[in-house]
Amino acid sequence: MPIPSLRRVFVGLDAGYGFAWEKEPPLEGEAKGGMRVNPEIGVKFELGEGKTFMTFGLGYLFQQFQD
Repeated sequence: MPIPSLRRVFVGLDAGYGFAWEKEPPLEGEAKGGMRVNPEIGVKFELGEGKTFMTFGLGYLFQQFQD
């Protein structure tokens, strides 16, 4: 099996709006949705000839809710 070679670096961004999904309302008020941001960076390794590859990525998810 050949040694994996680094082929590409990738970046991604997932952004949107998140909301609370509960069967019962919380005891103190009602939770509303809020901003959601998830940046990511990673590398893609080729594992041989053809279309076989492996990715490794790191990201951070931030989600803010409002009362």
